[in-house]
Amino acid sequence: MCGRHPFATGLFALLGIAGLYLSIHGFMVDRAESKQTTEDIISISDSLSKLNENVILSDPELKDKKIKVPIYFDMPNSYIDNIVFNASLIDINKEMTYQEAESTMHNIMDTKDYSTSNPLYAFSVSSIANKNFVQIAPYLLIDVFKVEKISEQLAGFYFGERGGSAVLREFNGTLFPKEGIHIAPMINSMKGGYVENVDYISLEPGEIEEFLLQLNFLPNYYYDFKIGIQIKFNGVSSIYWHTEKFHRGVPMDKIPMIGFGDKKFKTKYHPDIEWEVSSNENMKHLIERIKKDNIAYRRSRVFNLSMVDIDGPVEIDK
Repeated sequence: MCGRHPFATGLFALLGIAGLYLSIHGFMVDRAESKQTTEDIISISDSLSKLNENVILSDPELKDKKIKVPIYFDMPNSYIDNIVFNASLIDINKEMTYQEAESTMHNIMDTKDYSTSNPLYAFSVSSIANKNFVQIAPYLLIDVFKVEKISEQLAGFYFGERGGSAVLREFNGTLFPKEGIHIAPMINSMKGGYVENVDYISLEPGEIEEFLLQLNFLPNYYYDFKIGIQIKFNGVSSIYWHTEKFHRGVPMDKIPMIGFGDKKFKTKYHPDIEWEVSSNENMKHLIERIKKDNIAYRRSRVFNLSMVDIDGPVEIDK
């Protein structure tokens, strides 16, 4: 039929092309509308997210809930006034001026092959919270992760220049040869004894507190440790450890040492342990102090280590 009517054949062909065009056009319109709808949904979602962020940014309490670490723990490098080292590193029979001795001490320190009994660790703790207070335990934590008995022949330099401090919060602890968590309770250096009427230190938003930790060491061992504080923020208890790790220790026996006014090494006790090793009674006093530190920790009414899933500080053997 169509073959006998060329006009009809052409008309049907045009109508077919027109139908195909309308189908393609309709498909493209649907795709465009779908894409626009998707873009509109994404735009609305982005707007809601930005609105939510703005609500959080304008609400200090909501901002605090997003904070994972609410404090800044700053511990500048402390001045080291004494070192002990393997006596074979230098000629201990050689005379030295004060300047030569001090220069030799710093050269050994550059090698990192030394230890020190430097007792003072000053640092600051500041709150970065926006509204809520940060509570800090009335004790510091010292995680002793390695203990090694001193077995080498040592020599030392001691140029101790330790003046008084004017810090607000002072802590004192004594490390003994047992790995684990050791305690340094808060003390009153002016009146003596432990601070017993403070359940916690409270940091308001933006506040900075200055701390001073003094550590003693049961002699004849090296201690590797880090220092931390236990806090409570937004109802959650946690421990924050400073990233620096320390290697400390003091020999029990007499060793060749140079101090102020010395031109030659003299065999003597290290000044940081001289009083303790001078008699058995003094050494007993040091051990009793360790026991009292743990008793002071157990008197804490608000904080304890079980809050952070730690059984408690290590105990010295009786």
